[in-house]
Amino acid sequence: MKGYFKPFAIIIGALLLFLGGYVFGKSTSDQVTREIWIGDGKDGETDVQKVITDLENQAAVDNLSLIYAHRESIDTADVDINNPDLYVAFNSPKQSALLVESRLWLNDKGAVIAERTGETWDEVDYSTIPVEDALYIQSLLKNNNEE
Repeated sequence: MKGYFKPFAIIIGALLLFLGGYVFGKSTSDQVTREIWIGDGKDGETDVQKVITDLENQAAVDNLSLIYAHRESIDTADVDINNPDLYVAFNSPKQSALLVESRLWLNDKGAVIAERTGETWDEVDYSTIPVEDALYIQSLLKNNNEE
């Protein structure tokens, strides 16, 4: 009988340890760490129409992060910096930091992105994304307007 008690106690102990870690993780992971702000911008003003958090839609936050990570840099773009089609920003409320602020112009090849790199929109880096990625970003905003 004593030979069976030790393995049984180890299994029960491991299960309790796992359960305790799971409960602790669930209770401390309800804080938003990333937000995506999507909207439009006209005349230099931004109208954020949707905020997507990593708690409500982790997949959308991950997908947008990957889109931005794999965009293609370009030297310049023929766009009106104060009148974009879309506005997209990555925010970290936990660290109180705006990580990326960008404006997008849709075209037949996808979209041109201007990411603000300085204090004002006079300092930007341009890049492009393909049509599929531009449509995905548009769909995130469209889904909000239908709710």
